[in-house]
Amino acid sequence: MSQLSKRDWCKLDTLLKESKLQPFGKGTEAVLYRLDEVLPLLRDSKSLKSPNDPRDLLVRISDKFSPQEAKLYAALSEKHIVPRLYESFPLSCPMSAEKKKYIQLLQRIPGETLATFLPSKMNPTIAKTLCPRLVDKIRQMHALNILHRDLDLKNIMIDQKTHEPWIIDLGQAENLSGQAPEDIMYGKRNDILFLRNELEPYCEEEFTKYREELAQQNEKNEDE
Repeated sequence: MSQLSKRDWCKLDTLLKESKLQPFGKGTEAVLYRLDEVLPLLRDSKSLKSPNDPRDLLVRISDKFSPQEAKLYAALSEKHIVPRLYESFPLSCPMSAEKKKYIQLLQRIPGETLATFLPSKMNPTIAKTLCPRLVDKIRQMHALNILHRDLDLKNIMIDQKTHEPWIIDLGQAENLSGQAPEDIMYGKRNDILFLRNELEPYCEEEFTKYREELAQQNEKNEDE
């Protein structure tokens, strides 16, 4: 996708530490940058051509990334549940004494997390379409036997134009396929409880007040 060499990425990792560029997002094991803001740091590179608009891509630099995580991205991005993963590779920089890092190029969802969207922009009209879409995506993920395991408000992106919800950060996700139903239900980890707990907040707790407002609004419309 980016046609940047591993030497370029090694150079970038060093430049980012020296620059004052603000990350697009940051977690315990990864930091994300917008590709269009990152590329100017590599002005001397001869391999900056990309068939994609850099504004549509994110660079994710993480401490770990497994083939299993890449497979989960592939399976879920086909159904538009998570952003698309374009590239992923380990990065071992000879000029750096630090531990190996991993680079991913991801589709950028222009918007904000549900954690900031919920208190500032959510309203009954948006909730009427956003909430069912989010619940549907969680159910689709579970139907594929994929458990996110870290599905909080900060790991759900809301598109600023369409209000489409996207689930992000599959670092702790797991595919339960191949496990016997009794192992999932009665296993030590109690995966059935995890499945239920991932879904229920977005059906009940977080959106209760908006559903109540919708109900009151519908009643008022019927009275009129």
